[in-house]
Amino acid sequence: MTICRTLIGVLFLFSTVGAAAAQTPQRVVTVNLCLDQMAMRLAAPGQLVGVSYLSRDPRISVLADRAASIPTVRATVESILTLRPDLVIFDRDSHATLKRLLRIAGIRMLEVKWGASIGGLAEMQRRADANLAALAEWVERTGWVEFLAADPATRSNTSVCLKVVDARITALSDEAQADFAKKLASALEKEGAALDIGGYRDAPAGLRIWCGATVETSDIEALTPWLDWAFASTLEALQTA
Repeated sequence: MTICRTLIGVLFLFSTVGAAAAQTPQRVVTVNLCLDQMAMRLAAPGQLVGVSYLSRDPRISVLADRAASIPTVRATVESILTLRPDLVIFDRDSHATLKRLLRIAGIRMLEVKWGASIGGLAEMQRRADANLAALAEWVERTGWVEFLAADPATRSNTSVCLKVVDARITALSDEAQADFAKKLASALEKEGAALDIGGYRDAPAGLRIWCGATVETSDIEALTPWLDWAFASTLEALQTA
């Protein structure tokens, strides 16, 4: 529910209907990858004049192609002021010094408060840990996949990378393995089970699953049967080709 309120609030700021249009921000900047993705979906043409440099990286940004036409910014006063924004959108719990300097410069800001509203950093870490644990339980009992980071001490609890280790796949060429992983991810997206789940471009063939605090553990648990289905169906298609 809190996420929905946040989306509605940002959508209101981007709306241009009626008398409120005169006060609607015309030059919006975001400096956070997640907020970039939200803003690119909601902004009117030309309204978003700056996004974080990370938004152009196709390995981590769903909308990298769209971001390519928008100037990028770093989290510095100079970089932001160059774009002459009338609104800068931040996460509430970051960039305290930068926000102070922008206030001095008279720049309007929107701070998205979702993280603080659920209990702050401690609760966000707990959620991510619980999500990773649910995924790890599935990996433990699943023969075709392993964590890319074999050592738990080096394993992310947010962007969790998996690799396909089934012998029928690892026997293929690197190119064919990458193609298999791409088709696996595509099958999940077509069914609406997962979005942007493909592994990093330079990583071994596999998947990348978001387990951060914005995801419910029940969603991770619901995803795992779909992962097994996608692997089985993609393997069947490969063997019958």
